[in-house]
Amino acid sequence: MKKLVIILLGIYTVCFSVSCRKKETDDCPNCPKVDELKPASGKKGDTIVIIGRNFSEVLNENIVMFNGTIVPASLMISGNATKLKVLVPPKCGTGSVEVKRDDELYSENGPIFTYKPETVVSVFAGSSTGTSGNTATGVTLANTRFNAPTQVAVDPSNNIYVLDAGNTKIVKLDVTTGQSKVLSDGSSQVSNPTALAVDENSIVYVSSYEPTGMKSTIFKYTPGSSFPTFYCNDFEAGRKHVSLSPEGSGKFYIGRVTTNLSIVLPDITYYTPANGHKDFTGDAGNVIYYKNGTVYQLNSIVAMKIYQTEFSKYNVKDTVETVLIDNLGGLNMSLGLVVDDGGNAYISDTENNRILKYSSSGAVTTLISTGLNKPQGIAMDKLGNIYVADTGNNCIKKIIFD
Repeated sequence: MKKLVIILLGIYTVCFSVSCRKKETDDCPNCPKVDELKPASGKKGDTIVIIGRNFSEVLNENIVMFNGTIVPASLMISGNATKLKVLVPPKCGTGSVEVKRDDELYSENGPIFTYKPETVVSVFAGSSTGTSGNTATGVTLANTRFNAPTQVAVDPSNNIYVLDAGNTKIVKLDVTTGQSKVLSDGSSQVSNPTALAVDENSIVYVSSYEPTGMKSTIFKYTPGSSFPTFYCNDFEAGRKHVSLSPEGSGKFYIGRVTTNLSIVLPDITYYTPANGHKDFTGDAGNVIYYKNGTVYQLNSIVAMKIYQTEFSKYNVKDTVETVLIDNLGGLNMSLGLVVDDGGNAYISDTENNRILKYSSSGAVTTLISTGLNKPQGIAMDKLGNIYVADTGNNCIKKIIFD
């Protein structure tokens, strides 16, 4: 019995010493320890000096991780037992920096590195020189041509849909084939498209306005179809749909404006197949976006021939409206809006030729201030990339955060 106890105590002692080497740096004198980062923030490719102890003298024996992202050998510059010089890996995000030498010797809970993503803008489809045109089916994205595209939408497979207003077309940009597909060319029922949306089932909805009858009709395209199917009428005369934002499948918040009055009066209606159109709120934003129980809205108010825009949100459950940027906040006829899962809003500030970010904390920053010409519709794919209808430049631009 005594012999068995001695054996068990020996096993426990060995296991305890190994676990200490693995987990607690203070109890592991040979484990790497990260004490300081110089600098403690930066963007991809920046040089960072990691100061500490117990690093390997052989550079590539050190496994360096930024927020769990391993720094590849090509980004390791130099090092010794107390100092490592590396380049920041792309898209690593903000988090702790740790160093590992093998499966048993590694640091934990290192200092936090703040990653500063770069905003990279490129032409996704259309002419890079702003040349207008009229795209047909089967054209590569680089060779597509638009005429004043106004809205964009993204389906769950990251395909892009464009409301090409100057050509009265709806064009699908297929990311798998890298080619265009014309869904509507203005000669069918969708003769005057004004708003575009895609729901969670990849069904495309397009609102078309009939000036003669002064009414809007929504049509839908099911996946794989090139023919529109009637979906619903908006029987309130003089209401043109400016934006559609789905809530689940087949439910919409619809931003509308009057067309039979000398002044623009925006409102929002809510539509479900069972209940039809119901007034949601009057004197509200005509550019809207629904996200997580909240309707975000942009409302442009004319003052001294300048369309000052107010940005606000409306809690659907509690019916509480909050003004986030008032009409003196510098927004001028803003016609594009999208909100991410974190509650950060991205705004096409159309007349100011810029894209703004309104963070969930209330901070306002400018993402792009050059190269845009009357940007309007804006959409986001599931990877967080943003697509903008750069209307005056006749193209669709893509924004990535690298």
